[in-house]
Amino acid sequence: MKVKALILLTAILLVSAFAMAETGTITLRDPVTVNGKQLAAGDYKVQWNGNGELNFLQGKKTVATAKVTVKELPAAAKLDRITLRTENGTRTIAEIQFGGKKTQLVLE
Repeated sequence: MKVKALILLTAILLVSAFAMAETGTITLRDPVTVNGKQLAAGDYKVQWNGNGELNFLQGKKTVATAKVTVKELPAAAKLDRITLRTENGTRTIAEIQFGGKKTQLVLE
């Protein structure tokens, strides 16, 4: 029983550490759409909550949420990077990378 509890605690700590590593700030220069919600140009905190969702916050308020897949990169990104895609005239965020991290957040 103690072994199961230790394994569970270790898993929770690893997920928490990973989630903290996937929190950062992005700056949008132009409006974009995330999961059907338009985000105005400005600064947003993005936070991966560990269960496949990425939250976009302004201050303490969540303004958009999107499903996300986390991919491991072969090397740490040198700079923060946001990749956009345009479909039917709507600009959406496709991927986010944070400088110094070896993960890529891919929005569905």
